[in-house]
Amino acid sequence: MKFSAVMLNLICLTVLSFCIAGTATAEDEPKPSPELPKTAVALNKAGTVHIDKPGNRLLLKTQVVLCEGTLEMLLCRKGTKEHESILSLDAASANVHAGLLALGVESGKPVSYQPTFQPPRGTEIDIFANWIDNDGKEQRVDAREWIRSSTHRYFEAPLPEIPADLKLAEDSKLRYDDFHKVLFWHGIMSQEQKEKLSKLSTDKTFQQAIKSLHEQSQPKEMTATFVFAGSGFLVDTETGQQRYMAENGNVICVANFPSAMIDVAENSSSQGTSNLTYEVHPDRVPDLRTVVILELIPKLPGNSNEAYENSDISKEGN
Repeated sequence: MKFSAVMLNLICLTVLSFCIAGTATAEDEPKPSPELPKTAVALNKAGTVHIDKPGNRLLLKTQVVLCEGTLEMLLCRKGTKEHESILSLDAASANVHAGLLALGVESGKPVSYQPTFQPPRGTEIDIFANWIDNDGKEQRVDAREWIRSSTHRYFEAPLPEIPADLKLAEDSKLRYDDFHKVLFWHGIMSQEQKEKLSKLSTDKTFQQAIKSLHEQSQPKEMTATFVFAGSGFLVDTETGQQRYMAENGNVICVANFPSAMIDVAENSSSQGTSNLTYEVHPDRVPDLRTVVILELIPKLPGNSNEAYENSDISKEGN
């Protein structure tokens, strides 16, 4: 039997498609997810947003999309800002907002810059991350443990003038800005580098500047609190319809945005990658595509979150 070139190509493509499908299935096999409590009720068809009313919490089924890099948020909507967010959520931001309202949380106020800076305000939200590690064990941590101060940036310390005995090599990471009178350094300075640099000059002011640069460059775990700022609405001038601003992806932010639903209650720049306050803690975040159940537990009067500080995700509220 003779086969035409078209038929042969179709056969080859069919065989290839099976091979590709087999590979994709192996790589994209769903990762295990922590079990939700029986008291959890889905708030969307996808089953990615649940409310656990007895437990005073929202449960979000998310996925790890970033394991290293600077951050603007902890959680974004799927298909929006995965390049600067640790987790993504396949759900409308409004589902999360509605869930918090159902728990009795009132919207606060997003960050404002005019006439002066005002940080985001609102009810504090405790956030815990739950996942199953590569050994099959359930893990639960404060989500802030995945976030640290940004180290991929320049640090500077004042230095009125270059000491007479200081000679900086052309390829040295340590530089001096004669116009602004500052010594500057990029990235983390190790203890060994600090000791070596301190010996470049006997000048006390220089040595103090090196000490300052070393301290500034050390990564620090995030301690800022999350608050329910509530985002806001935009009105389409053509249709007159309102649009919830957090649908742009800004669900849980670590850099201040007027459109943020949940934000950090501090001044955290969102202007330019080099100015971002936070980055991923690369040694703590689980592998890409790991399913993570985020617990959002609002701090409301009369509600105690102590019962959940060391519990597993499946524990039912009392």
